[in-house]
Amino acid sequence: MPMNYTYLRAFHEVASAGSFTVAAQRMHVSQPTLSEQVKALERTYGASLFSRRGRSVALTPLGDNLLDVTRRMTELEREAEQCLSSARDLTSGRLRLGTDAPIHAMPLLATLARRHPDVGLSLVSGNAEQVLSDVLEHRVDAALLSNAPADTRLFALPLVEDRLVAFVHRSDPLAARRRLRLQDLVTHRLILRELGSQTRRIVDHTLAGAGLTLGETIEVDSRESAQTAVAMRLGIGVGAESELSRDARLVALPIVGARMELTESLVCLAGRRQTRLISAVYAAAAPARRKPAKP
Repeated sequence: MPMNYTYLRAFHEVASAGSFTVAAQRMHVSQPTLSEQVKALERTYGASLFSRRGRSVALTPLGDNLLDVTRRMTELEREAEQCLSSARDLTSGRLRLGTDAPIHAMPLLATLARRHPDVGLSLVSGNAEQVLSDVLEHRVDAALLSNAPADTRLFALPLVEDRLVAFVHRSDPLAARRRLRLQDLVTHRLILRELGSQTRRIVDHTLAGAGLTLGETIEVDSRESAQTAVAMRLGIGVGAESELSRDARLVALPIVGARMELTESLVCLAGRRQTRLISAVYAAAAPARRKPAKP
């Protein structure tokens, strides 16, 4: 049968104090209430835990054995309280952060490390599809995610607004232009992220909406690989403007004829938003929105 912990606590306090009256004062309950709780425990198991001698009580052998148990339970309860208190005060624990844009995640990690030095930090990166799955499957506590879906399971705080730009090698004739058209993307070799990335999803959707078909492409699995490929003159890249490296070999060009923008948001499961650890992440995130420049 289920154990009644209220009755066990009543027994423990009386056994420790050696008196129903003293135990009742310590627990801030009436003496009759405490006495009835102990009697209920004895009735439930058909056992005698105390030998009552006037106003004083003495433990029976069974009661003495049970006191050993409740002492251990009390100590474990104290340890549990300390464990939870340290989580509340952020003096322990580990935060698992996911991201599809490490360049935006690093400042957040730096702020968290400074504010909560006792909390362990780990960062998992991947494309938007992978990161979203990590959030939904509890593999990460929160994530920085591009164009987070409208999903009642999620809480999302928009942080950075960005736009997609093309980038070419500085020796490429296209670098002399001030901007590129959508048609330019399909008449030159494109360096594109893999299916599942938000960048690839936006490019595919935009070109399809304009009735354009991709030409020759090279598919890579990271923004760093895309930028390296362009730096090696393998084609034209497309990526978020804020994530473009300062490599002197690369020239960024706005893309006209389409609206290709994305919003980087801090995302977590809605049901976990108010936990102490995740609340600290949102407090550390800069709420200011950065809007993309006009093409």
